[in-house]
Amino acid sequence: VAEWLTEASPVRRIGDAYRLDFGEGTAVEGVVTELEPGRGFAHTWAWTGVEPPETTRVTWTVASRDGGGSVVTLIHDGWAAAGLDEATRDDHAGYWTGYLEDLVAILEEPA
Repeated sequence: VAEWLTEASPVRRIGDAYRLDFGEGTAVEGVVTELEPGRGFAHTWAWTGVEPPETTRVTWTVASRDGGGSVVTLIHDGWAAAGLDEATRDDHAGYWTGYLEDLVAILEEPA
């Protein structure tokens, strides 16, 4: 995760807090809400220092692809419940697209 996204605390079990540190005072914190080793997990997502907290949810799943390989699905939702608008959602979608493209590039590199 550090090579692909940023420095991250380890994910061990449901209820664990985590932190993603993007540097220069920019960080996300949350709690693991679902964990199915080898298949996926979900966690809350809230930028630190934002009051009141704007907590959304990120869900990751990994599924085998016929013929080999895997499909990673990311869903980031909960925008309306967090009081956030479509522009904020779309901004995050743009960043996630870039991060997922980076993940593909890393996974395709020869070992």
